Amino acid sequence: MFRSVGANGAIIAEPAAGLLSPAHCTQFSAQYVSRIVSALQDDSFSIILHNCGNTAKQIESLVSTGAHGLHLGSTIGMPEVAAQVPPDVLLFGNLEPAGVFLLGTPQQVQTRVRSLLAAMQPFPNFVLSSGCDIPPNTPLENLDAFFHALATHNQAQRQQTPAQEAEREAIQQIDSPDTTVLG
Repeated sequence: MFRSVGANGAIIAEPAAGLLSPAHCTQFSAQYVSRIVSALQDDSFSIILHNCGNTAKQIESLVSTGAHGLHLGSTIGMPEVAAQVPPDVLLFGNLEPAGVFLLGTPQQVQTRVRSLLAAMQPFPNFVLSSGCDIPPNTPLENLDAFFHALATHNQAQRQQTPAQEAEREAIQQIDSPDTTVLG
């Protein structure tokens, strides 16, 4: 159905996974989600698995589903989790929807965006996002601040010097699991 209307993917919201132990997450959630992923996902249709709970201990289980992306909530530390996620799996998240978007000021939103982007700089598979649904009545100024901070960050990244770019690429190559060392 999704493909027939032109969709390139779907998000599966699986809130129970964050309530389970890692073993139970695999037994009662991940193995079933992986069946859905296997049936639907291919090179032209991606599945993103969403859980906004405290899933730091369940990351291995969530990754085992085979979903092309994980969308995670604000209760976890993204850099710590990102180190457990393979580089070919997109990692979305995780600004706090209520505390940052709804209740924060535009300056606080920009500060949190810059902080998260800086912390996630070593992870090229990271995609900035809210940690869950944006609450109703979120000030439009806060959404504008989010996109402005992201655009400013992206512009600064494009303006890196060749030496900075070479250093970033060298670090990524060293961190890549596919790196072959010749001796």
